[in-house]
Amino acid sequence: MPRPSEKYDFSQNTPGYQRLQNIRWYNFLMIIRNAQPPQPILAISPPSLDFGLVNYAAEPTEGHGIATLTVTNDGDRMLVGRIAIQVSWVSVYPPDFRLSPGESSDHLFTVRRVNQLTWNSGHKLGSEFVALINSNGGSETIGGYYYIDNKEIEKKKSPFTRRILGVVALAVLITAAILYFVLYSDRQILEMRGTENVSALYTQLAETILSDIALNEPTPSRTAPGIVLPIANIPGGAPSGEEATFTPWPQADYPDPESFVRSYYDTLNARNYSLAWWMLSEKVQIACCYNKGVNPIDYFTTVWSEISDIEVVYAYLQNPGENPAVLNIAINYTNEDGTKSQYDLRVEVISSSTQGTLLIDLIQ
Repeated sequence: MPRPSEKYDFSQNTPGYQRLQNIRWYNFLMIIRNAQPPQPILAISPPSLDFGLVNYAAEPTEGHGIATLTVTNDGDRMLVGRIAIQVSWVSVYPPDFRLSPGESSDHLFTVRRVNQLTWNSGHKLGSEFVALINSNGGSETIGGYYYIDNKEIEKKKSPFTRRILGVVALAVLITAAILYFVLYSDRQILEMRGTENVSALYTQLAETILSDIALNEPTPSRTAPGIVLPIANIPGGAPSGEEATFTPWPQADYPDPESFVRSYYDTLNARNYSLAWWMLSEKVQIACCYNKGVNPIDYFTTVWSEISDIEVVYAYLQNPGENPAVLNIAINYTNEDGTKSQYDLRVEVISSSTQGTLLIDLIQ
């Protein structure tokens, strides 16, 4: 035991000083042990999309057919992900995001005119599962709802309906007058020229009826229910990222397709399944792993974790000028139980909307 005079003496080379140094080292080691590596963290706002009142006769606006989702990276590393729509009545732009720590991006969800309209004003439509948001910082699901508003539709419909009725009534009157004229003229013609001239007159009168109806027929409307909302209405113009740029792409700006395919299987072999998942196009992801009852990337990880070793025997690009790039590859698999199998596959590669990045678009 230290003497009372030494208990709180922290000057150098005293027992109190040594105890203080030991405490500092212990706290420092605990901080190092508990430190976590930096990770991306996915955050979305709002938790549910409110499209408001939707009128199919009007252009969509914010709160009337358009809702904004904000994606934020609350972590310390780059956040990369994609929004996968799960229903047919919604579209999103842009579908992808790539955010540095602390950055946010806005994504516009728009109600599409693809369903048969429900003419019940105030009727609520929507779903609890509108979109699945996948990223290397976690996954989220989001729902959305809207209400039918048909007041403007009825107002625009009424004048058009009255015009149709007026044209029909006019056509009936014209037809009645022509038939009366035909019957009267037919009696006169039979008396004067005989039956042969009657057929010629009928033909002439029929042509007159058709031409009158064509002149009075209303011009059909260019807008009809069921068409998709024009992309040009979305702020920012047409989404160029929706259509992938196929080969031939600038060779200096993109990886070699053969090396890219090999790197995909090398990534799987290294069990970095999250990185390998984002080397696939959305079409391949959906065909592989959606509608399995679990998160698609979890299903992808479970399937590939049963393979202990992957060897690419060869990867041959058939023609550099083809669109897309088509490769023939041969792969040897070693399963966890020690059994082996070999596959000859056809792989198609396209360019991603992210500059300088390729994606696998077909494996068969």
